[in-house]
Amino acid sequence: MKKKKRSSSRTLKEPVRRDTSDRVRKRKRRPTARKHPTSAAAPVRERQRSRDRRKQKKNRGLSSGQIDLIYKLALFVSLIVAVVFVCTVFFKVKTIAVIGGKVCLPEQVAQASGVQLEDKLLFVNRFEVSEGIFEALPYVDEVRIRKKYPSTLQIEIVEAEPAATVVAGKVAYLIDRNGKLLEYGPDREDYTVGLRIEGLSVTDPVEGKHIMHADELRLTTLELVLDTFLDHSVLEKIGSINMEKLYNLSFIYDDRIVVALGDTDRMQEKLEMLEAVLEGFDGTEKGHLDVSAVSQARFLPDNNAVTG
Repeated sequence: MKKKKRSSSRTLKEPVRRDTSDRVRKRKRRPTARKHPTSAAAPVRERQRSRDRRKQKKNRGLSSGQIDLIYKLALFVSLIVAVVFVCTVFFKVKTIAVIGGKVCLPEQVAQASGVQLEDKLLFVNRFEVSEGIFEALPYVDEVRIRKKYPSTLQIEIVEAEPAATVVAGKVAYLIDRNGKLLEYGPDREDYTVGLRIEGLSVTDPVEGKHIMHADELRLTTLELVLDTFLDHSVLEKIGSINMEKLYNLSFIYDDRIVVALGDTDRMQEKLEMLEAVLEGFDGTEKGHLDVSAVSQARFLPDNNAVTG
C-alpha cells in the first residue's frame, strides 16, 4: 500500500509578499561615522577661509567705487596743498608797476596801495588795494589790479579830468563832469579849469567825494548844467555861468553877449536856438540875448543891455 504523502497546511502555494504592517520593524541604518580631517592640507584651507572672512568684514561698508573716489580726493587735496605751499614760499612781491596817471605819481600810487615788497603775491587783496588808492588819491577814477607771477604786482589807473570850477567866496573847487570834488584852493585865474560856475556855496568839502550843498535842488541843477554844457560847442566861448537864481540862469558868451536861459526846462532846445541866432550875427554884436522862452529869442543891443 502506497504511503500517502503528508498534506501540507497550505494546500496551494501562495506568493510571499512583504509585510508592511506595523508589526514588522523597520531596519535602521547604522549611522555613518563622520570622517575627521586627517590630511595636512586641512589646516591650511581653514586658515585661508578665516582670512577671507576677516577681509570681507573689513570692506563690508565701502564699495570699490567709493574707495576709488577717496583716493582721488586725497590726491586732489595734496596737489592743492602743494600749490599753496609753493605760492606762499616762493611768490613774493618784488616789483610794483604803475601804469597811467599824469597827476598822480607812481610812487604815490604804490604807497597808497598798502602793498609792501616781500608781501605774498597770492594773498594781495585787489579790493583793499583799490579802496586804499581811491581814498588817498581823489584824481583816480578807475583801478585795475593784475598779479603777474612770480613777483610783479601791476596797478593800472585812469584819472578823472577837471571839467568845471565851482567858485564860492574866494575858494575854487575843481570837479569832474560827475560832480566829484578833485581838489580846492584859492580862486586864481591860473587855478580855474573848465566851465566856471558862480552863485553856489559848498558845505563840508571832501576831496574824492561828491561836492555837497545844503540845497538839494541846486545840486540837481548843477548836474543838469554839466550834462548839457560840457558836450556843447558853445562851451568854448562861455566865460562863466551864474547859478545864483535858479529860475534865471545866465552866462557871458565870448565876452560880449549876456545870455539869459531862464530855468533848466528844455535847456538843450534853448542852446540850439542860441546857436541859430549866433549864426546870423557877424561876430561884433554886443548886448543881451534872451532865449528863455524857447519859441523866440530877443536881442537887446549894448546900449539897452542889462548885464546882471
